[in-house]
Amino acid sequence: MSDTEQLFWILTALTVAFSVVWVRPGEVLFVSQFGERPRPRSGGGAFLRNDYGGLLFGNLTPFGYTAVGAPWPVAVSPVGIVAGSSATEPPFDGLDDVGGCMSFGDIKSATHDGRTLLVNGRPFVSCKSPALAARWTGWLTELKALPPEDREQRIVQALTRSYDPVEAGRVFASCREQTTNLRRASQVLFGYCYLAFAGLLLGYLTISLSPIFIGYGMLILLTFYEYRRATRAVGRPDAEKAGWMLLVSPADAFRAADKLVRSIVDEFHPAAIGVGVAGMTANDSFVRRAKLDLLYPRPRPRPRQAVDRRAAEVVDWFTTVTQTAIADKLGGVELNAPEREVEAIMYCPRCEMQYIRAGTCPACAIPLKPFAAPVTVPPPKSAQPGSARPAAKVRVRPRHRKRRK
Repeated sequence: MSDTEQLFWILTALTVAFSVVWVRPGEVLFVSQFGERPRPRSGGGAFLRNDYGGLLFGNLTPFGYTAVGAPWPVAVSPVGIVAGSSATEPPFDGLDDVGGCMSFGDIKSATHDGRTLLVNGRPFVSCKSPALAARWTGWLTELKALPPEDREQRIVQALTRSYDPVEAGRVFASCREQTTNLRRASQVLFGYCYLAFAGLLLGYLTISLSPIFIGYGMLILLTFYEYRRATRAVGRPDAEKAGWMLLVSPADAFRAADKLVRSIVDEFHPAAIGVGVAGMTANDSFVRRAKLDLLYPRPRPRPRQAVDRRAAEVVDWFTTVTQTAIADKLGGVELNAPEREVEAIMYCPRCEMQYIRAGTCPACAIPLKPFAAPVTVPPPKSAQPGSARPAAKVRVRPRHRKRRK
């Protein structure tokens, strides 16, 4: 294998490897390969996964885009915060229950170390990305400085915004517009690399690799320059440090615009992205599934006994506000029961599985709900009282005509 072939296969392997996205429980990856409407993919379809998430393939080329919708990593109320929320599922990236619940009066400092949100210098919860952890650090510091009545209003506004499909679509469109030049630079770099290698491998180009590397270096510098401009345009100056990887990693440069836009949209819930970005309706099966998950959450592990009551109050308040936000932005909370089977008397309001006895759903661990009315199977007409019995069918033999002589 020649040096050109080795470089080609190394570049292809890096391009495929960097298209993989880690998706945690509760998060949804929206993928568009060539600019069409994105399709949702959850961690259940991951090719490699564990209890903390899975790996999904995103867009293989810079001509499409991806977006990740994530629920809030914490439940917030005017009283305090709890690791995880009604929209997330355990485990919470392995963080123990020591920092499971904390009141605003006990919060002395809020910082972050990468993706981990630190409260009073101790790990509290793991966020989707370092950018999201940085935003939560600033937001918790802001909430702590507010009086309780203003704090409640601020939480309600922020939570309602995370379920607003109109706002999600506006933010996504604005970020795409502000990163247009960066996206074009990445696409030109992608096309240049593969066209140059294709020309060398097929024999259409007979030049050495030195001129190709010079052109590659110029395009990399252009992509790096546009990336730094785009980070300031979208209000993410903290992402400039990640731009240095573009100079040494062509796979990162191919998806520079995609990663920047993804870090902006991840503050919205997947249902809001599905309606506002992917063009779904409020009655779509994906949005309905998201509503059911929020309306009937699985029982979450409780923190320590001393703070159990306070954590329950925070989670209950947060769940109530979440349901109100869904009703306001996603078209209501009350959902009709599934289409009933004949023998079923109960159903799970979360997964909508039907059962012939009362109890608890073994998959969701929540109480089953009865159907509104029992199913009455009408008897056959011949067995109904007062109905005339059908006349017996009489077989008539056909008459044979006599032959005339």
